[in-house]
Amino acid sequence: MKTKIKRCALFALMLCILAVGIFAPAKKAEAAVAFNNLLSETVACSVDSDGQLSAHMTAFGIKGTTTRIKVQLYVEKRILGLLWSKIDIGCTDDIWEDSTTSCIYENIFTTQLGSHGTYRVTVTFTVYGTGGANDVIQERRTVAY
Repeated sequence: MKTKIKRCALFALMLCILAVGIFAPAKKAEAAVAFNNLLSETVACSVDSDGQLSAHMTAFGIKGTTTRIKVQLYVEKRILGLLWSKIDIGCTDDIWEDSTTSCIYENIFTTQLGSHGTYRVTVTFTVYGTGGANDVIQERRTVAY
């Protein structure tokens, strides 16, 4: 009788261990992104206490390969907790654009926010060069004011 209880307990323990292994979330594998004309890019956004939004953007192209870096930026405000609406940032179609023919790009975009809320900044880098097809990278950052 004791042997049967031990076997049942051992079997139940093995089932528990197996169940935990099956249902435990596995770490998702991420592939390294390879670019044709770009080494790396970054976007960092912040809002000060007066509502001044700042977006600091950098892109590092490949020397001798990158011929142009084009940057587009727009800002949206969350409406009703679900929707995003593009806000007026004083540029044509409310999209700020900049570019350089250098392989290094760095700039800070600033705009004054009109009211408190949650804002999303979308930055699109298009990197041209001789390394292959143009690299198009879109970054989004969310900030609260």
